Amino acid sequence: MLRTHWLREARLELLDIVQWYEDQTGGLGGEFLDELEPVLEKIRRSPRDYPKWEYSPRRHDVRRASLNRFPHRVMFVVQGDEVWIAAIQHPSRSPKYWTRRLRQIRPRKDSE
Repeated sequence: MLRTHWLREARLELLDIVQWYEDQTGGLGGEFLDELEPVLEKIRRSPRDYPKWEYSPRRHDVRRASLNRFPHRVMFVVQGDEVWIAAIQHPSRSPKYWTRRLRQIRPRKDSE
């Protein structure tokens, strides 16, 4: 299982999403987390099973994992024996809004 790190903005984004769903219907934020957790677990176990992101910069192995019930995608970077969660993206937002966050992840030579 790979070590997982969250970029600060991604963690804050997750908290905002959960709060938004809770504000819509009590318990819905928890249901979002219940769906997200198995996806995160699979990312930790087999991150390369997920497709590469079509706009991925060459220096990062950016991949995406979709949720089933909710429209969000987990955008993450695979780097050696680590995974960096960069965004919990909603499709209504620009697909590249979060890419500036990738600057926080230094590429490693062994991440191929």
